[in-house]
Amino acid sequence: FAPVSTTLAADPAYVILYNPGSSSITVTYDTGILSGQTISVPAKGTNYVLMPAAAAHFYTTGGEKFSAISVIDADATSNATHDWSYSLVPETYLTDKFIVAWGPGNNNSPTTGAANGSPVWVTPTENTTLYIDSATVTVKNAAGTAISGTLDSGTTYKYSVNKLESYRIFDNSDNNQSGLTVYTKDGTLITGAWGEDPSIAGAGNPFLDMGTTVLPYPDYVLTKEATEANTTDTNDILELGEQEKYTLTAVNHSVIDMIAPIFTDSWTPSAVSYVSNSATLTVYDTDGTTVIYQNTDLDGSANTFPLAGSSGYTLNDVNPGVAGIQGLKFGQKIVIDYKLQLPSISDPSAIGQLAANNYQISNTASLNDQAGISKQSVNLTPITTPITDGEVFLYNSGFTAVQTTYTPGTTIGLQVTDADQNKITGSVETLTVKVTNNSTNEYETVTLTETGNNTGIFRGTLSTSSTSSNNTNDSGTLY
Repeated sequence: FAPVSTTLAADPAYVILYNPGSSSITVTYDTGILSGQTISVPAKGTNYVLMPAAAAHFYTTGGEKFSAISVIDADATSNATHDWSYSLVPETYLTDKFIVAWGPGNNNSPTTGAANGSPVWVTPTENTTLYIDSATVTVKNAAGTAISGTLDSGTTYKYSVNKLESYRIFDNSDNNQSGLTVYTKDGTLITGAWGEDPSIAGAGNPFLDMGTTVLPYPDYVLTKEATEANTTDTNDILELGEQEKYTLTAVNHSVIDMIAPIFTDSWTPSAVSYVSNSATLTVYDTDGTTVIYQNTDLDGSANTFPLAGSSGYTLNDVNPGVAGIQGLKFGQKIVIDYKLQLPSISDPSAIGQLAANNYQISNTASLNDQAGISKQSVNLTPITTPITDGEVFLYNSGFTAVQTTYTPGTTIGLQVTDADQNKITGSVETLTVKVTNNSTNEYETVTLTETGNNTGIFRGTLSTSSTSSNNTNDSGTLY
């Protein structure tokens, strides 16, 4: 992952790829603007990619190895002003945190009014919330627009950030980024660099033509992925009646062994159920392929979800084949797989639960060890449903639960989820729903309002009454 974007066309950033192999390889790269781009790198040779106004992810689909560095101000002319470089860090070494050891914005000369010309650059591997332990920073995207943050606790602020967007962090208190701590709380990996920004720094004193990789903080990393289990088709789209496979991966990038890790996991809604005898556990050595230990029947004879509850599952010995109690050493990883079953479309109660959860499975996994280290990873899996456009779901008045019965005098919550009705980008829109009492034929037309810009979720409420005088059509109250 390359976090540094091109911010000045005259002084562009490039990523240079080197292929150590004996055959030409194809490297694929995604950016915050385009995905699925490819470049050929010859055997024992190099090739390069011009960075856009975004970050980038470089990878090979067949596992071919390559290395990469990024060079800023690497054009053929006028390349002696903002020139510096940094090494890209392999994804297998990334963690969810880094600390900037040294990151001045200029040379701290007595020159007054010197700009902060060397920020910290960061990009996340997925959409996430970024936490920065300073109340005096400004975070800008690749376009140079400051994004707003909100207070998390103390002097730590949090920012909503997007996958493969290139962000720059500036400490406004002293124009010096040294000591900044940047992290996520949901297990999302981040990568960073410190170095000169050509769009801000001048050509000479007091600005610094230098930069470096900000190394990942040595820590445990817990990630969680979801893929269709392909029980009915192979389209990799999760649909009603199908199964979803979840994969928890814990990697030790810390300086200490991971002793007796405890894994817990849970999900909502309860209409989604665990598939008995589907949980497996595998421990891999540092090469990522050699199996140290494997348990293909993690739920045992009970066949119940083994990570449930506050106690979850404890792996007391990661390598039972070796005498003594073994902890997970640096570079080794634990992988836990299991499956969940989605309800069928013929189960209206279960469909109601899914609707109340916006047609997604909310899944949270946690990792704790004897050293008191705790990690968490959150996964939100969208469900593709064959629900007809315009179907109305009935809720309580606060939209906190699906409602199947009502007492006259209470309020009905009405919701329609329909992306087609989100017709105007950036605007909150409305639609109408007609509610009819089939016993009296009275009807009420209710206006539903979109819950926000581009959500495609429309909500409104309707009062009810047991008084017969309220049986007039479109009176605002349903008799």
